[in-house]
Amino acid sequence: MTAPAPLFPPGRDEGPPAGALVLGAYLRALRRRVGLSLRQASLRIHRSAAMLSRYEMGICTPTEQCLYVLLRAYGLSTREDFEEARCVRRHAQDHVYRDAGGWLRGRVEAVEATALSSTVFTCSTIPPTLYSRAFTAYRAQADGGLLPPPRPRPCCPVTLFVEELVLGRPYGGPAVMAAQLRYWADLSDSGDLEIRVMPPVDVPPQAGLLSELELPGNRRIWIDEDWIPAFSTGTAARSRAEAVQRARETALSADSSLNVLHDAAEHWATAAAASSTRSTACTR
Repeated sequence: MTAPAPLFPPGRDEGPPAGALVLGAYLRALRRRVGLSLRQASLRIHRSAAMLSRYEMGICTPTEQCLYVLLRAYGLSTREDFEEARCVRRHAQDHVYRDAGGWLRGRVEAVEATALSSTVFTCSTIPPTLYSRAFTAYRAQADGGLLPPPRPRPCCPVTLFVEELVLGRPYGGPAVMAAQLRYWADLSDSGDLEIRVMPPVDVPPQAGLLSELELPGNRRIWIDEDWIPAFSTGTAARSRAEAVQRARETALSADSSLNVLHDAAEHWATAAAASSTRSTACTR
């Protein structure tokens, strides 16, 4: 049997650093938000469309002056906006990039919006791109800001590797958990989500909620979302990549995983009904 190719072959170019990919994705999101094509944006700032594309791909980094011109062209003009962008630019050569900037959620969403595929790995919580309405309401009212705010589900194919123990935790109570698992089952039935249930696994520190994104140009970036999100690429992301690879190797099949999901949803629905019955009896 031929051995599988290593995740990071020795001597292989690591590609663009995480910081450059994050800055490029955010610039792309800003351009699209104002409805400009690369050519239209290039005419506004007197740079070639090819150079803007290289910025957005993370292949090279704009100078501070060019960054300022880009932000103005995309409708951002405050000192805070420019300082935020300068902060990311300072880390453009870092293969591990983390911060708690004001437009952090925008950076994560921007990177997810460029993805060709998304693999989400969780052994600790409900991923914020996959909240049900019931879980979103619970988070807004009851958790005191301890959980990440919801984000749009990426438009690319999404695979969720979820540790079986997560399905047995009553996040928000039995009714909320039943609704959450049914939501995942509905996404799976519609082809918008592939569910893979995995046994308990060893994970790197701070990687209880992890996304692996495949980007254009055969590039990958990993995002840790425990507390302050961290972006990583290349060999700096080796432990993250290996955790996702172990999940692929040990998880149940898609059909078996969906059966486990339905069983867990039914368990929580039954628990919610029993709790409601007890509450009604106590009020009589």
